[in-house]
Amino acid sequence: MASNLLPVHVTTMSKADAIYEKYAGKELLKVPMGGEERMKEFPPLVPQDIALEGIGTTEAVADIKLSSAGWVAVTAHAQEKLLLRAYTPEGTALVVREPPLLPYVCNIRGARIVGTAAYRTKRPPSLVENLKTTGSR
Repeated sequence: MASNLLPVHVTTMSKADAIYEKYAGKELLKVPMGGEERMKEFPPLVPQDIALEGIGTTEAVADIKLSSAGWVAVTAHAQEKLLLRAYTPEGTALVVREPPLLPYVCNIRGARIVGTAAYRTKRPPSLVENLKTTGSR
C-alpha cells in the first residue's frame, strides 16, 4: 500500500542505473528533487545487502526503512531465503525493522492490473471493524 503520489517504476536490474541517472532530480522519480545543481551535490547511492527468511505470503517478515523516503514491507513464502539489495544516499540510514510495523498490510492489495506488475488499490479495513462490544448498554 502506498500513496497515490508515490511514483512506482518497475524495471529490470540491468536498466535501473540508467533510469536513475537519467531521471534523478526530475519530476518523474520525485525523490530526490532539485534539478541538476542539487544532483551535483547529492551523495552517491550506497548498497546494503539484507538477508531474510519468509514466514508466508500473507504476513510480512520485516520492513526495510529507507531514511526519509518511507518503508517497504517484505513478504515471501515460508522458509524462502531472500537476499535483497537496497540503496540509500551515502550517510543516511537503512534499517531492517523486525517485526514489521503492519505485518498484514500485504493482504489489502486489489486485483492485479493485467499485463503489469502492479495491483489496483483496495480500501483497507477499518481498525475497529472486528471489535465486539461486551455486555449491554
